[in-house]
Amino acid sequence: IPSAGNGTRFKDIGKAYPKSLLPYRNKPIMQHNIEKLYNDVSRFNIVVKERDIVLYTEILSMYPTWDKVTLCTPDESKNVGPLTSIWAGNVESADNVLIILSDIILEGTINFDSSFVSYQNVSDWKRWCLVENTPNKLIYHDKPNTKPCDDLKALNGVYYVTHNQFKGI
Repeated sequence: IPSAGNGTRFKDIGKAYPKSLLPYRNKPIMQHNIEKLYNDVSRFNIVVKERDIVLYTEILSMYPTWDKVTLCTPDESKNVGPLTSIWAGNVESADNVLIILSDIILEGTINFDSSFVSYQNVSDWKRWCLVENTPNKLIYHDKPNTKPCDDLKALNGVYYVTHNQFKGI
């Protein structure tokens, strides 16, 4: 779960608190997803900024799902976007990888039978992690400085990929 962003879409409150820890129905946004998926996943790697580790620990450790949570930090010397965060949460494993953006709340069920990537068309490409569909593979662009292609699709929400597909990101 990438949660090391700057919270700019949430204006002043996003600057003061990580979006994923903002309350929704009496618990942090992120906690809703952890509880929903607790029995379906082996662990939750949550990527946070170094400065927020204590805050995440204090809040998330109050819940009985804490036993499956690991906090990771990205290399902040790089362009910190969702993909940078996702890489920081990668641990060597043969497991498939479920990626959930930290500021959404899952509804319905997730089909773990096949891989999928969720995306939307966008025009403001500098704000997004983009996916480019080429004939042979998907190419990912993490909040690029230059426009990578004309057919821009922004990753959003949830992705489920095999470990080999994940290594190709």
